[in-house]
Amino acid sequence: MTNTTKLQDFMNTTGLSGASIARTLGVSTGTVSLIKNGKIDSISQDNLKKFDDYIENYQVKDEEVIGSVIVQTSDLKMVQFICDETVIAREMGVIYGKAGMGKTYAIKHFVSTHPETILIEVKPMMSIKSLLTKILDQQGFKNTLGNIEELFDLVVENFKRSERVLIIDEAESLTTRSLETIRRINDFSQTPVILVGTYALLMNLKGRQGELLQLYSRISNKWEMKGLDATDRKSLFGEMGEQIKRFTTDIRRSTSIFKKAKRFSQLANEALEIKHIKMATQSVILD
Repeated sequence: MTNTTKLQDFMNTTGLSGASIARTLGVSTGTVSLIKNGKIDSISQDNLKKFDDYIENYQVKDEEVIGSVIVQTSDLKMVQFICDETVIAREMGVIYGKAGMGKTYAIKHFVSTHPETILIEVKPMMSIKSLLTKILDQQGFKNTLGNIEELFDLVVENFKRSERVLIIDEAESLTTRSLETIRRINDFSQTPVILVGTYALLMNLKGRQGELLQLYSRISNKWEMKGLDATDRKSLFGEMGEQIKRFTTDIRRSTSIFKKAKRFSQLANEALEIKHIKMATQSVILD
């Protein structure tokens, strides 16, 4: 496939504009137009490679990898859908659920196919200044100095100049002021923001006294992680899927049980059986 056809198909599929792609890659809109129109002789090989790499990395691969098994999962597809909808609307979205349901994996999968994404993993009680500094660091500004207002203004201006997506994991650890800061970043720059966390995140978005309802009203898309359904379990664990379900519905623990059970069966030089699943559950913390 020629660069021209590849770029045209990509833009038709994703709905991205030439200006959007140009800002993300740091090239001129004229470069995008030249490639789209087949006039690639005047384009450097470095820029052509930028386009090829970006298109390849952007492709959606609704897969979950556990060991050597690759499957599509319901949650992974819905996280992809929610993220895409949030990006298109340039608003705010929330992915939430209890620990062990695969939130972080699903988000990192999205990030791996969307190189324009900035992913921040929050530490407990992270200050606003630390949060802004981390964002700036991923925007390409190292060792940035200034007060909170100056850092905020720089973050916003950088977002305005690029087509980026901001994803914040462990967002339930953000303080009220930090959550308000994130809302203002979305307000001022129109950068899509996706918050990821536990059920506590939803309560924090409203505020203890309802003081953050303005922030909560900004959430245009949300998805509660459901965990593996029967089809997912069968794809991942085969006939052992329903047996594992008897002990846990947690995706992280289910995967751990399956891997341990396989090792037990290999050590005994036996086919994987229910007894190996039961042996594995003895070394895993269950629900």
